[in-house]
Amino acid sequence: MNNEKKYQILTFNDSQCICDVCGKSELKGTYVIENLENGEIFRAGSTCGVKLMKTTSKEFKSEFKAVISENTAKAREEWRNSAESIAYNNALTFMNNTPGFESPMVRLPYIKPFSTALEAKREQIGAKYNVKYIY
Repeated sequence: MNNEKKYQILTFNDSQCICDVCGKSELKGTYVIENLENGEIFRAGSTCGVKLMKTTSKEFKSEFKAVISENTAKAREEWRNSAESIAYNNALTFMNNTPGFESPMVRLPYIKPFSTALEAKREQIGAKYNVKYIY
């Protein structure tokens, strides 16, 4: 018996609410699944995903949680190592070590461009890995 995985869950999203496998509509969202044999990407509801992967609902959800956890870790690492994060941390260090930056009225205008750029980077990376919380 061949125990190699044929399918892999990539993520879940609500951009498509129709199962590509059975056609069921009005789903909360679909799992993005890759056929490891031919690289085909399709979207499936949880019932079809469980059947395709020949697993239990519990194991399917567990695998999905592992994927999300892995994606979150990758996103967090990329975000923390980004030029925007480094610039933000450098700006904080500068303010904390420079006289005259004690007042929030002075700190906020200085840090605002750095925090805005860092938030935009967080959103970009979150979209790339399809995760919401990468802090």
